Amino acid sequence: MDMSGMDMGQGAVMDLSQPANESMAGHSMKMLDPSVATQVKMGPGVATLSPMPADRTADRLTGLEDVAHRVLTYANLK
Repeated sequence: MDMSGMDMGQGAVMDLSQPANESMAGHSMKMLDPSVATQVKMGPGVATLSPMPADRTADRLTGLEDVAHRVLTYANLK
């Protein structure tokens, strides 16, 4: 099956080197930007840095969010 005839509305190549809009200007999209977590000592063990880390160990796993019975989460493990 050839998809060359399908027009997806993007005749040109998207330029991802610039922010999508003005609200994104000044935000770094690099996953290894040391300015988002200055307290982290950079080294070979640092793969990515999150600008807004969140503890999600108590969240139910995908597909188990709405089940009626109790679900074991990582936060339950001790």
